[in-house]
Amino acid sequence: MVAALAASRAALARSEARQRAIFDSAVDVAMIVTDPAGVITDWNPGAERVMGWTAAEMRGQGADRFYTPEDRAEDRVRQEMRQTLHEGRVSDERWHLRKDGRRFWASGELMPLRDEAGAHLGFVKILRDRTAEHLAGLALKEAQDRYRLAARATNDAIWDWDLTTGSVLWNEALSRAYGHAPESVVPTGDWWIAQIHPDDRIRIDPSLHAVIDGADAAWTGEYRFRRGDGTYAAVLDRGHVIRDAAGRAVRMIGAMLDLTGMRTAETALRASEERFRTILDTVEAAFAIVQVKFDADDRPVDYRFLEANPAFEREAGVNLRGKWVTEFAPDLEPFWFETYGRVAKTREPTNFESYAEAFKRWFDVRAVPVGEPKDRQIAIIFNDVTERRNAEERLRASEALARENVERVQLAMAAGAIIGTWHWDLPTDRFTVDEGFARSFGLDPALGREGIPLARIVATVHPDDQAGLAAAINEAIARGGAYAHQYRVLRADGHYYWIEANGRVDHGPDGTPLSFPGVLLDVEERRTVEQERDRAIAQLRALTGTLEQRVTERTAELMQAEEQLRQSQK
Repeated sequence: MVAALAASRAALARSEARQRAIFDSAVDVAMIVTDPAGVITDWNPGAERVMGWTAAEMRGQGADRFYTPEDRAEDRVRQEMRQTLHEGRVSDERWHLRKDGRRFWASGELMPLRDEAGAHLGFVKILRDRTAEHLAGLALKEAQDRYRLAARATNDAIWDWDLTTGSVLWNEALSRAYGHAPESVVPTGDWWIAQIHPDDRIRIDPSLHAVIDGADAAWTGEYRFRRGDGTYAAVLDRGHVIRDAAGRAVRMIGAMLDLTGMRTAETALRASEERFRTILDTVEAAFAIVQVKFDADDRPVDYRFLEANPAFEREAGVNLRGKWVTEFAPDLEPFWFETYGRVAKTREPTNFESYAEAFKRWFDVRAVPVGEPKDRQIAIIFNDVTERRNAEERLRASEALARENVERVQLAMAAGAIIGTWHWDLPTDRFTVDEGFARSFGLDPALGREGIPLARIVATVHPDDQAGLAAAINEAIARGGAYAHQYRVLRADGHYYWIEANGRVDHGPDGTPLSFPGVLLDVEERRTVEQERDRAIAQLRALTGTLEQRVTERTAELMQAEEQLRQSQK
């Protein structure tokens, strides 16, 4: 009996030794032993390696020491112990804490410890660090999720070709973007190749198999792919070949991008550019794009012509494309650099008119920024307004002269030299006169303001002067320009008085007579004075002739008497 008991104890001791050896040698597995209340009673080297605490540090501590704060808040340890006593074993995967506060993902099991009689002694917790596998799994899942989302969100038709079986899998874009119903798609490479436009297939199929049969990994091709409705889409297809250890192509994955919209946009853009170029080449306005040059102090000092239309070259008289303006006009006014530099820097458009001494012309300019701010480029649209400016200057001079003439007329009228004015609209034959003119011709002033025909005016002219007046008027209308003529008019007192009419006939651009304005001068007194002067001159001339005759006769008499005296003295 004693021998049997000794043998039993020896066997138990050997068993405990084996268990301790296992417990201590399991360095890759954390094994934690607790009492029924969850207080740690043993801590193996594996637990120290996985979590960082030593056995001395952890004995007597609660098992929740290596649980996360959120698990502690939920009293996770107690829940697991109750579940273990009920079910006999609990497995889970969750985050736990290391000594340094870092988290690790663990695969764990919790089991109850009982003696031979079944009495509950405590619990054993076994943890395996699965952080790397867990993170790898999360990364894989995230990548798969991203792929699924990308495949679902993109309009690219993504394909996966198993080269060993010939099957091809497509994503939803084949249906959504290209209109192929899933039930109509044959999942083979032959079906895919058959959808390529015949003119492109003879090029794409060989190029695709050249990559598969060769050593390259990447393939790219552009072709026309048939949609579900029979029309063709322009596509860019890219594929990547996956090879086995022997270098044999076993799989090819790619994506087919629909270029139809881009090709349509490119065609529209080319057409737009051609229209724009045609407009630029044909418009009369000069157009150029220039790049402004700044010195070290960020001051504009020059600009170069990047683009210029034919009108610009005509205006400038020289082809400046690609040249700096100072090459052509070294003395160009600083105003041009400052203005263009300000637009390039502030990105604010401007309009102005200025004279360019180098070109001897006036320009109306619109300058707007183009391109990126760093490029310091502006577009210039300008017109040569030299003729307009000259015309405006002539108009200002004419207006100034007209104002002076008006002042002279007003002064002359105030002095009585001008007795009336008229304006004759030749196309309508509407003759309007002021009150002085009406009185001079014995007309009703109200009628003169409303407009009367020329015949009514001529009726008051002396009959002997009417033919000459008509001839002078017709001659002035025919040639245009200044007009002056003197004639007699019948006034209200029944007498004829001499007047002088001075005017100007204006013609239109086509030579059509348009207007005939003028003034009347009272020359009655001047004519009377001239007549008196003429009579006096005539009388003087007659008197002078008589005196000359008498002097001649008297001289002849004296010479005859002198000759008789000489004869008597011989």
